[in-house]
Amino acid sequence: MKFRVWIIFFGLFSFGYGVLVGKFQVFPYEQICSVASYAAPFRDMLGRSSLPSLDQPEPNGTERFVVLGNSITYASPSDEVSWTGDHGMAASTPENDYVSVLLRLLDVPRNAAYVRNMYPLEIDASELDAALDAIDELLRDLDFLVLQLGDNTTTEAVVPAFALSYEAILEAAGPDTTILCVSTYWRKPNIDLLIEEMCERHNGHFVFIGDVRLYQRFDDPPTFSHPGVNDHPKDAQMQRIAERIRARIVQIGQVQ
Repeated sequence: MKFRVWIIFFGLFSFGYGVLVGKFQVFPYEQICSVASYAAPFRDMLGRSSLPSLDQPEPNGTERFVVLGNSITYASPSDEVSWTGDHGMAASTPENDYVSVLLRLLDVPRNAAYVRNMYPLEIDASELDAALDAIDELLRDLDFLVLQLGDNTTTEAVVPAFALSYEAILEAAGPDTTILCVSTYWRKPNIDLLIEEMCERHNGHFVFIGDVRLYQRFDDPPTFSHPGVNDHPKDAQMQRIAERIRARIVQIGQVQ
């Protein structure tokens, strides 16, 4: 009798463990996993679990070069993460972030460039229409569009929102615009593949920068108290990112 009880107990235990790890699937296993994935708490690359409002600076009407990205591209001061800069996060000065370096390398005046943080669209597409309305005319008549997005798309649940936003920006660009699609910095292969596929559909040019972070050390100057800020590209990495984008522009024959 005791032997049978042990056999039954062991069998139920093994089956239960198999269900938990996914070896045995019982209805509605896939649905449960899907719901669990969507219910997982969101955290961006700075550890934040809530989205800031979408920054929408007004174009001046003369810009020919547009860069839309996340905090690597531009970050306003934030007490929440102890960031006091007003430029690409973790660069020592505005002149040393990758956008400023890239503009100098291409001999593009700063007032001919429109730079904007569109980080919330990496996670939530609810403000997409408003964001595009503000720059619709600008996007239709450009020389260059650089997209640096995807790093904060950290869960499968937000991938559809990111894809919708990214595709909409690409579709809004004019037919004569040279599009540069920058990979993730923190090397997210699934997001990089998605970016590359969308970019190719719109005759854009993919720029891989995922290896640049391999050359970064935690104590590279400047250093920051917040670990998320400190993990952003420093001056040397900003320089490499700018050079990588310029090299791609040269490769496709847009500049000498």
